[in-house]
Amino acid sequence: MARRGRIFLLLVLLAIVLVVLVLLGFLPQDILRRYVEKRLQTGLGAGSSIGRMHTVPGRLSTDVEDLVIQGPTYRLIVPKAQVILEPGFLFGKALSFVSVVLDAPRLEITPATTSDSSAVKQAFIIRQLTVTNATVIYHLGPNNQLTLSGVSMRGAVGEGALEVAATGGSWQRETTVALGPVSGRLRVSSRLDIGIDTLQGDVLHSHVQVSGPLGRIGALDPDLRLQARIDLRDLKAFGLDADVSGRVTANGRLTGLGESLVLDTKIQGGTLKVSSWPIDRIDAHLVHKGGFDGRTDVTLEADLLGGRTDGMVRLQGHQTDADLKFAGLDVARLREQGVALGWPQTGRLGGTLSASGNWRSTLQVKGSVETAGIAAGDMAVKAHLDAAGGVRLQNRTVDPPVEATIGGSLNVETAKGAEAVPVSGRVHYAGGLYSGNVEARGLGATVTASAEGRGSVLRRLEAQGTSVELSLLRPEADGIANFHLTASGPIDRLSGTANVDVPELVWNEERVGPVTVRLEGVLGRGQFTFEAPELRVTGQGTVDRQTLQTTLKLDQTEIERIARLIPLAQPMTGVTSGTANVTLPLSNPKAAVADARLDTLELVTSGITARATQPVVASLRNRILEFTTVQVEGNGVTASASGRVGLDAAAPIDAHFVFDADLARTPHPADLTVTGAAHGDVTVNGTRERPRAFGEVALSGITAQRSARSS
Repeated sequence: MARRGRIFLLLVLLAIVLVVLVLLGFLPQDILRRYVEKRLQTGLGAGSSIGRMHTVPGRLSTDVEDLVIQGPTYRLIVPKAQVILEPGFLFGKALSFVSVVLDAPRLEITPATTSDSSAVKQAFIIRQLTVTNATVIYHLGPNNQLTLSGVSMRGAVGEGALEVAATGGSWQRETTVALGPVSGRLRVSSRLDIGIDTLQGDVLHSHVQVSGPLGRIGALDPDLRLQARIDLRDLKAFGLDADVSGRVTANGRLTGLGESLVLDTKIQGGTLKVSSWPIDRIDAHLVHKGGFDGRTDVTLEADLLGGRTDGMVRLQGHQTDADLKFAGLDVARLREQGVALGWPQTGRLGGTLSASGNWRSTLQVKGSVETAGIAAGDMAVKAHLDAAGGVRLQNRTVDPPVEATIGGSLNVETAKGAEAVPVSGRVHYAGGLYSGNVEARGLGATVTASAEGRGSVLRRLEAQGTSVELSLLRPEADGIANFHLTASGPIDRLSGTANVDVPELVWNEERVGPVTVRLEGVLGRGQFTFEAPELRVTGQGTVDRQTLQTTLKLDQTEIERIARLIPLAQPMTGVTSGTANVTLPLSNPKAAVADARLDTLELVTSGITARATQPVVASLRNRILEFTTVQVEGNGVTASASGRVGLDAAAPIDAHFVFDADLARTPHPADLTVTGAAHGDVTVNGTRERPRAFGEVALSGITAQRSARSS
């Protein structure tokens, strides 16, 4: 009995020693490693394995090396880990851990091919997870993967939240896109379903923030709310080979991946450029379905080029279909963008546009355009045209031939106000070259024109008009004009020749006679000559879009005929010869500047005959006529005058007159005999409406005798 007692005591002591040794970790570790490995294979994936494991059972603390967890859609490789198991783990319950510390793990995920391929067979719980320097790789497809590096995690799996961050990463496709820092908060269920409380990161120059369900590891099926600030320059990195710049904001929803992907978002932005086209503002609704080769539908409203456009654009790869309306596009801003419009020179465009084809090469376009603006010669233009052809967006050229029929009107300012002159014609456009014929009927005339050119440069322009009624252009004029023009060059700086013939001009109901004008121009600056032979007036000068400069020559011109053209209070007769140089701003004729020299002047008015004894020199500046000493004689009077006289009624006068008169020779009634002399020195000032004169007049030897009247 004593012997049995000793044996029992020895066994108890041995058991105690074994228990102590087990609790201290002195037990067959390989048996426990295989057991834990079996649990991981059953719960997470048959390919899971543990290279080495050391466990202290008393604390259920385990050091693990070369851990591999292999599931159907993911593979986790952990060089080193520290794990504290929960007791339930050893008894076949949930895969639960008190804490897990992973250093430099690598997780590779492949999208699931079946609905249950990523299912977790047992609940997976980690009360406290700490991950440092991890790498996460998501294989999106062949040669297409998303990599996050420097990943850190802290929190829980199965319950609670998990704080995550990454120092950066890359998206490797045909090109590699660099990803910036990522941070956020996730919630991972015990079945490894991921929910995003918030996750934000930088992609090149853009910033993205998402939230919502992401799906299960290896079987991602996102349903995310999306907010983004997108720098359009970054689109090049994603295969959009277009010159775009500016920033937009996007707010919407992203669901699914691959062929099931749907992106539904609203986009807003301003001060953008697309292929160097400026967009002042854009509001768009974008729906994209499918992967990168999927279809994108965009409904948009935009402010651009001083006008607006709205409509629908559909994109699939490089294939484009679009239906747009536009209004109020500024022709001047279109020209700044290099759009080669032959006309109008200024104004607005509106209309509709439909396009289809490859936007990287040629789009087939149909459109109708309404124009209103200023064409060559400052003619107000309204026109409608329909056209079809091919357009290359990147170099702003029209490719296949375009045939357009033009119907519209020229709004011409006449003496009775604006008058619409009907215009019709046809235009052919091919390879950047255009040609056309236009006919206008109005103002009693027929005007025809034909032209060909490229962009705003005309290779040839020919225009002619017959029987243009001058009275419709100026109320003072009457008669008809015929003209012929040939020109070439930039449309705003033409070179060429023009002839204008007025067979019989009448002005203020006074006959002027025939008038001819000949013009030769080089790059928008013309030299002209004109002649009115019956007035004995000729001239020559230069003209451009801003200024007319001319020199007039008078050769024994009858003052009476000139005076009848400009109604005066007192009739005048006589002749004069001389020259006048005139500079006339076309936008402000009242600012004309003139310098005149009359070499000879003989004038008869109110019975007084006067002749200049020396050339008369005068100038006009700011509507003030200034004359130096003018000396005249006639009918026993010699006089000199100088001063300044304003042309407007309220303009100031400042003039000085000196005269000597032999009264016996001055005009007086035939029955009156006058003798004596008069001398005067008078200054006149005030205004034309209210002149004031002061000075002195001296009379000497005055006699006056009326002869007896016959009975």
